[in-house]
Amino acid sequence: MIKKIQRWLGIIVIIALAGFLIFSVYSYRSSEQEKEGFFTCSQDGKVCDLSQHIHAQIEVSVCGEKITFPKEKGGLNKAHTHKERNKIHWHERMQVDPITREPLNRAPLKISSFLKQINYKFPNRCSNNSSPILSVTVNGSEASEKLDYAWKDGDAIIIEYK
Repeated sequence: MIKKIQRWLGIIVIIALAGFLIFSVYSYRSSEQEKEGFFTCSQDGKVCDLSQHIHAQIEVSVCGEKITFPKEKGGLNKAHTHKERNKIHWHERMQVDPITREPLNRAPLKISSFLKQINYKFPNRCSNNSSPILSVTVNGSEASEKLDYAWKDGDAIIIEYK
């Protein structure tokens, strides 16, 4: 009888620990800390870093053909892809303004930097021998910076090269 009670107590403890672990992972993943990143500053507060995990969706059409970027392409400390097709990932530290928390150097987040990271180049001409025109739309609005646009978390980017 005592062994049976001990076995049941052991099972209950294991279930409780598993539940706590699942709850902890869920809480962390859905927390604002995960979305906002880890913010640290030097003692004088002049140099601050923000460690972020951000994503943007990117759809590209070249000469009328949809482009699908390869999975797991690009350095993990730069803009890159993972298992989701045509989604830009970034999870790295950046120096930021201590007040606005905006990156001091947005160059690594430019669309052109991402394309360079994954070794993608637009062709000089389309098959009809025309010189293509590039348009970049971000969240439904034309991006005047085109490939120099520095993407942000949640952006929906559409690039047409035709």
